[in-house]
Amino acid sequence: MKLGGTPGLSLSVATKNQPVYHANYGFRDLQNRLPVTEETIFPVCSLAKGLSAAAMGILVDEGIASWEMHVKDATPSFHPNNSDLHNNTTLADLYSHRSGMSSCGNLVGGCEGNILIGKDDCMRVVNHQILVPEKLGSFAYNSTAYDACDEAFKSLSGASLEDFLQQKVFNELDLQRTFMKPPPTDKDNVTKSYNTLDDGTPWCIPGPKLGEDSIGCGSGGLRSCAPDLIKLYTCFVQSFNYECQTGQSSTPGSPLKQVSRLMSAHVPMLATERGEVSYGLGWARVQLPNTLGHIGLNGRLMPQGMPVIGKGVAEELILYHQGTLPGALVCWS
Repeated sequence: MKLGGTPGLSLSVATKNQPVYHANYGFRDLQNRLPVTEETIFPVCSLAKGLSAAAMGILVDEGIASWEMHVKDATPSFHPNNSDLHNNTTLADLYSHRSGMSSCGNLVGGCEGNILIGKDDCMRVVNHQILVPEKLGSFAYNSTAYDACDEAFKSLSGASLEDFLQQKVFNELDLQRTFMKPPPTDKDNVTKSYNTLDDGTPWCIPGPKLGEDSIGCGSGGLRSCAPDLIKLYTCFVQSFNYECQTGQSSTPGSPLKQVSRLMSAHVPMLATERGEVSYGLGWARVQLPNTLGHIGLNGRLMPQGMPVIGKGVAEELILYHQGTLPGALVCWS
């Protein structure tokens, strides 16, 4: 943490559907020396993508949508200048990052977590993207495309993504400290955000604004605390296992639907001799032993590439995702 200039960290482990370990490190507020606790709310950034896809999965299970539905049929606001993108792009293409659409996510968000466009400009930005032919049908991580997912969801459901998830998922699972936008200002125990200077010193910056006014909600708007995330992802794993075992698309007692479809492989992430490295609908998949971190930033900093995890052990499927915004970093697996 000191080397990376990380002021605070929350770490939780669950196994067999039960939390078994939790540890807190450092501070959520350096200036006031307020420590990280188990209930501290952090921005968890791109973990929102799995929830965005899960919300659409509920509509698919209800027969309102299908993964093969063309985005133009889900929302008339999707009208890229490129006719191939407009006529052929499906919902599954966007959720799995295989649409071939160019991305400008780094131009939408500023370096201090601010948003550089207005709410009414989101789809204008999407519609000005071009087709990158060599990326069509291949994995190319694209947060911009998730703005089109949000718009399609709103058109099909009649509700915003954040309101729908609050009612259908968060309330059902009693996730009282989980939000798809910045938490209310009167919410206690919310971490501040810090970037790191060249000498490793943490520097406080404004918290990420994704999710505010529904901008970037499904791509990176999620905020939560460790116990809520354990509860949420335990539900995902239980639903995945039940659906795979029974062939059904829902699980008794779970608000989540189509989870086996969400977590199945939809596009290879990279070619490897070791085993599967693929992406589902808001989820990454890796067959161990293998490298991890394929959607994060660390790989670019490793001269020899990311280390192989799980050497000498039996093959095992890992489902994971990472999230990064200015002043925030998260990983779930």
